Amino acid sequence: MATTTSFGSWYNHTGSNLTVEADVADYVGGGPSEWVERIQADGSFEAMVDAYRAAVNDALPASVSLAGDEFYGPYYTEDQDWDGELDIAEIIQNIDLGEIVDKHDPDNA
Repeated sequence: MATTTSFGSWYNHTGSNLTVEADVADYVGGGPSEWVERIQADGSFEAMVDAYRAAVNDALPASVSLAGDEFYGPYYTEDQDWDGELDIAEIIQNIDLGEIVDKHDPDNA
């Protein structure tokens, strides 16, 4: 088993919010208030957050993960499964949150 260490928090890599949930809430917050209330009440919001977390974890190297609002990965260079500098912020930016929200939008069912 490899020794792991923190690679920083969600905020460290996004600079926007402290949590994944807060980023999704900001994204959907521009929608009509009735729609926002509906996605929060019917579980769609949680599905959006879960899918966003899963997309982030899928995009990260296998040895790095997002757990809660913290990223963890191998402490030792020889345990890393990527080449060069790992840019977690860029990985997050390349995920289309709009697509995830659309997929879990109850109005698109």
